Amino acid sequence: MGTFKNSRSAVFFIVCICIFINNISGQNTACNTITADMNFTVGSVTITGRWVPVKLQEKVEKLIGVGLLFDPATVGLAEQLVREEIVNNEGNFAMRLLGSTSVLFITSDICPVEGSLLVKKVAIVIHPYYLRIDLYNIGNNILPIPRTAKPTFYRQVPSILLATSPSISIVNDRRAGTAAIIQTTTELLHIPGISAASGSSKNLRLNINFNVRTSLNNSFYNVASVLQLIRPVYAATTMGWNFGVMYARSRQPLSVNNYNNDFTKIFGALQGSGSGLFFDKYTFGASIRFSQNKYTQQNNKFHNPETDYMLYALSDGRVGKGLARLGLWLNASVPETNNLKSYYRLAGKAGYATSLGSGHNNVDLETIIHYGYTWQTPTAYSEFFAGNVAANFLYVPLNSFNNISFPEGPVVRSLGEKEGGIPSGLNTVSGGTSYWGLNLTFAIPVSKWAHPLIPDIVMEENPRRITIRSALKAQVTTAKSAIADDLAINGGLSDSEADATAERIVDKDIKPTINYLADRANIYSVKPVIFFDVGEINKRNMGDRIWTAAGLGLQINIVNARLEMGYVQTLFPKSDDAKGNFLIRFSVQNFY
Repeated sequence: MGTFKNSRSAVFFIVCICIFINNISGQNTACNTITADMNFTVGSVTITGRWVPVKLQEKVEKLIGVGLLFDPATVGLAEQLVREEIVNNEGNFAMRLLGSTSVLFITSDICPVEGSLLVKKVAIVIHPYYLRIDLYNIGNNILPIPRTAKPTFYRQVPSILLATSPSISIVNDRRAGTAAIIQTTTELLHIPGISAASGSSKNLRLNINFNVRTSLNNSFYNVASVLQLIRPVYAATTMGWNFGVMYARSRQPLSVNNYNNDFTKIFGALQGSGSGLFFDKYTFGASIRFSQNKYTQQNNKFHNPETDYMLYALSDGRVGKGLARLGLWLNASVPETNNLKSYYRLAGKAGYATSLGSGHNNVDLETIIHYGYTWQTPTAYSEFFAGNVAANFLYVPLNSFNNISFPEGPVVRSLGEKEGGIPSGLNTVSGGTSYWGLNLTFAIPVSKWAHPLIPDIVMEENPRRITIRSALKAQVTTAKSAIADDLAINGGLSDSEADATAERIVDKDIKPTINYLADRANIYSVKPVIFFDVGEINKRNMGDRIWTAAGLGLQINIVNARLEMGYVQTLFPKSDDAKGNFLIRFSVQNFY
């Protein structure tokens, strides 16, 4: 009897050892080499993405069979299910709300689960690699901005985010202090889940924007609201346009004084796409503004109602591997105070941003030049002052409200906002009647502090080498199909015209964008930054003043957040050599 018990125990022990050895060998199995005859059980299934629907997750788990024996054939079916969901979302939301298209490639990692001794388990991760291409703003495609390669499942995004498209920023400088900025945009004709576009309104957008900026340690603020009707166009076949009204109220720094302003502005513009070197995208428009202006000068308080008229033109273009932007503004102002005469102002900007080097570790170079001039005698609040600015000319959208506002003077980042002027008496500083300026920014890569947006993973070696990057580039036809469908359905083009136009857009815009995003963009990066500025303001009959400044800082991009911070010191003039500025620009956007 004892012998029988011992024999049974021995058999049980041997079976356990065999199971243990079998599972240990299973753990040594490499990822993506597991076959059906290895008898693995599906332990888990994960879909990488933002706002992944619970129902999609459940469908995929049921299809692959969590808890059942692994069958490789089910993974391809699950990938197709994920693809259909993403494509459906793309057509319904991305093109209409974001003005974007995309390319998509889906692959999966199938790996043994470590630590599963009694049952060999496999973990399956489905990776949709998704590159979003902005059809309206070139800068969003080729500038080093925060981005992700994960798709968004828009149906799961909270309605409040879809309806408001919020962005949050923190900025800081020595004059304006630390300020919080909140911006929202609501498209009233196509609010997801609330309103749907009718046939007559598919080509129109009715946007309401709110912009609130408030200083956390000073009395400065800026509150603005805008209502505008837009017909957006991204193809060169026709012109787009916008028309709107804006109301704003603010308290701003004006050198050593403060300036209160509230105004109503009526504006309109045309937009188009071209094929010239600097004119891939362009806009030109006009505005009329009715303002109330209160300020202090030489201890005297003034209140000036004023009407001003402005013409402006801006353009973006791909030059080499970078973005070139041009801007021109012409302004005529008519003060309503009897002792003040009309005056006129002209301003221009030119900027270029590019990445030097190859791969995803590049030196990012930005350069911006400025110029401005006035005729007659401008009011004190319309003179030009040197100082820091909260927004970068190259990074805001082409038709943003920053770009359709008249420039305030040369950007000198060692000074606070509108701080630099020409001394005109005891504790009194005047602005200039003309100016020029140059800004240079170098962001230097550190390979250990960056990670590519798209990993350079080899999927096949034979018959030819295929990586995730090359596979994504090959999917450009999906973007072409989406654009052609949109142009045919919403753009009024025939099928042949839509196909031909889509082909031109793909060759001119989409392919270069995909090459940049796949080969050079980062999902996160930390780069040391060098700042250098020089700027001059001149006032008729009073002379001029030139500033030079330099500084160091950091630039950090992580998924949907960007931080640029640093310290910039005035090098000249000597009277200002004690002036330095700790600047911060931090923003979080693209929540979906």
